[in-house]
Amino acid sequence: MALYSYILKKQIIVGILQINSEVFYQESRVWEDTIFPVRFDVKIIIKVPNDKGIPVTKMFDKLSLLKNVNNKKRWGVFFMNSFNEFTEKDGDLILDELEEMLR
Repeated sequence: MALYSYILKKQIIVGILQINSEVFYQESRVWEDTIFPVRFDVKIIIKVPNDKGIPVTKMFDKLSLLKNVNNKKRWGVFFMNSFNEFTEKDGDLILDELEEMLR
């Protein structure tokens, strides 16, 4: 299984993570402003600089996951819920775009 690293305020995808563990709960702080206690051990598959990334709006017509969003003005809610699943096809499209950025 893979997770996609998404920067909310910039609305970009900057990487793909491979999940290497079952979910676990831990309250130690990773970031200053809040605790995200539901965690996984992960491995970075691909990462681009945070100032680059794939604008989700560029992928809007390509990603099947966005075709199921009822309110097109609120598509970002899908990305705020970390547990939504991407199809393998969508994952391949994202991987191809990220790899292209690194060439």
